[in-house]
Amino acid sequence: MAMRFQINIKSVLLVILFVTFCLHISAQEQDSKWEESQQTYINYKYGFIWHLNEEFNWKLQPLRQKGSIFAASDSESHIVAYILTSKLNSKINDIWKNHQDFLRGISENIGQDSGIRLIYSKKVLLQGKHALKTKLSYSLSKDDRFQNDGIDFDIYQYCVLISGNCVMFNVMVLSGLEEELYKYNLTIENALFGGIVLTT
Repeated sequence: MAMRFQINIKSVLLVILFVTFCLHISAQEQDSKWEESQQTYINYKYGFIWHLNEEFNWKLQPLRQKGSIFAASDSESHIVAYILTSKLNSKINDIWKNHQDFLRGISENIGQDSGIRLIYSKKVLLQGKHALKTKLSYSLSKDDRFQNDGIDFDIYQYCVLISGNCVMFNVMVLSGLEEELYKYNLTIENALFGGIVLTT
């Protein structure tokens, strides 16, 4: 009789562990989701939706950078869209008032041999919320890791504060795309960032 009781307790413990594990995995999956058919990334944790431009064939990419929560690319047009998050180390919960700290952080993360150069960073509104718009140039010919001459990219970023975190929406494109879009009365903002919806 005692032996049967032990087996039941072990079975119950195994069931409890399994259910706990499943709930943990389910909770992680519920933080965000990618709807490939609609080319839309939804993040419940931070409260936003990014509906990517359907003119491109977006495919999910592995997350390789610290703080990455989403990455997708269109290999034909060489466009990468990705989102980074970082905890704000400030008691001031306004990105505009943290602009200088933000710029200092960028400068500290750009090495001389990285091929990355800050073009501008300015205060803007993103759906009525204080944001920073930043443009960087990235030259592979100046990056010691690649040494590919003649390939240059522009990185556009919108950074907003959500729940004490900097959420950075980024798009990396071949240099010159902005000028090409102007020919069709389009901008980087409406072509690639127009699908951002802040729900918080």
